Amino acid sequence: MDSNKQTDEFRSDEAFAKLLGGARPRPAPPEADEALIREAVHAEWRKVSGERIRWRRIGSFAIAASVMLAVFASLNLLRDPAADFRLRHLASLQKQFGEVSVNDRVVSGSQLAAVERGDSVSTGAAAGLALG
Repeated sequence: MDSNKQTDEFRSDEAFAKLLGGARPRPAPPEADEALIREAVHAEWRKVSGERIRWRRIGSFAIAASVMLAVFASLNLLRDPAADFRLRHLASLQKQFGEVSVNDRVVSGSQLAAVERGDSVSTGAAAGLALG
């Protein structure tokens, strides 16, 4: 017999089926052992997949936080720093009754005082005011 022909015979599907056909079936493990093994494999699978999900969530959170930080940093760079100084006038006293003072300066009914940032407005016991 030719050696190439013999090698091809050993590689054929028929030879493989013949080899498996002569093998004895393997013994089945006891049901209790099989259940323990399946539970251990299932627990390990849950542990590994849970870690992946946790890391995926952490990664998503980190990406979202980075995007938000970039947006806020960009908006802060576009902000006009002089705007804080221009927005000093907050309100005006529209109506008042009783004793009203702005920065410890008493305001009479005929004066319309402007209330600016940092001003202190106080009223007497039977007084009130309307800001506009």
